[in-house]
Amino acid sequence: MTLFFLSVEYGENSLEWIRAGHDPAIIYDPVTDSFEELKGKGVALGIDSSFPYRGYKRKGFEEGQIVALSTDGLWEATNNKGEMFVKKRIQAIIKKNY
Repeated sequence: MTLFFLSVEYGENSLEWIRAGHDPAIIYDPVTDSFEELKGKGVALGIDSSFPYRGYKRKGFEEGQIVALSTDGLWEATNNKGEMFVKKRIQAIIKKNY
C-alpha cells in the first residue's frame, strides 16, 4: 500500500508532506504557467519496517496555485487503443479549467 500525506499550512503559505511509495502530488502555478512535483523518498508501507520516513516542506504556496493528488491508476488508464492517459493530459485539463 502506498500513501501520500499532505498538510496545507495556510498561515505559513507552505505545504508539508510525507511519501510512502505513492506518486508525488503536483502543483500548478498559473502565474508562471508551470508544474512542480512534490517529491521525496519513501517506500511503500509494509516493505521495510526500519525505513526512516521523513517529512518535506515547500514554502511559497500562494493563492491561486492548485495542488493535485491522484494515483497511477488515473494516468496509467488506457483507452480502447491501449494508449495511456498520462500525466501530461492531467496537466492540460488543469490548465484548461483553471
